[in-house]
Amino acid sequence: MSLMGLSDTELTVWVKNQLESLGIRKTKVVITSHFPGIAAIPLLNTIIISKRILPFIGAEDLKAILAHEAYHLSSRYERKRLIRNSVLSLAAYLILIDLFLLMSLPYFMLITFLLPDALPPLPTAGLLGVSILFFLATLLLSIRVSRRIISRLMKYIPFGVEEREANDFASRIVGRDNYWKAVVRYSIALKRVTEGKKLLKFFWMNSLLLNEAVNPHPTPTEVGEKA
Repeated sequence: MSLMGLSDTELTVWVKNQLESLGIRKTKVVITSHFPGIAAIPLLNTIIISKRILPFIGAEDLKAILAHEAYHLSSRYERKRLIRNSVLSLAAYLILIDLFLLMSLPYFMLITFLLPDALPPLPTAGLLGVSILFFLATLLLSIRVSRRIISRLMKYIPFGVEEREANDFASRIVGRDNYWKAVVRYSIALKRVTEGKKLLKFFWMNSLLLNEAVNPHPTPTEVGEKA
């Protein structure tokens, strides 16, 4: 079946039918030329399909990719996402507060014990201005450091596990070999559409690398040899 001959309305109906067969209902399908690939947005219960990618993949490949994205639209993934984001938000606030208090401690010790004896009295307005500037500088530094800590924590929170579960779900639907062949073809198509830019890594390469150690799958070379 060729997807190129379908109108936007027909393609939308076809995609919705595929998602409904996977148990995903009431999903908004957006057909666009501005986005390079295929992506699910669980928060909005929306899936985006790029018309730019369709000339390079077939209907079976799109079915396989939709099966992967269907997992991200499922209630099971949504619950995990909400729990993960809640934990990260709480951790971010706690780290930010701890860092701010820790970085502020030397300043308050300096103001309380050293400055009164070492320097002549400062005007109230001047002292207030210095305090505000230091407060803002400490806050910005705390935010910057806490963001780096959270980004490190993200590597240990099971995003990769969710991706592996999505891959396993899609593999059960379309077959393991068929799924990973579709992934390889989609990756090559995405590279053509994006002209080999780093956007390709954002979509698939991290997912493939995360799953390589746990679930070995055909490499592009192996797929080419089998073909």
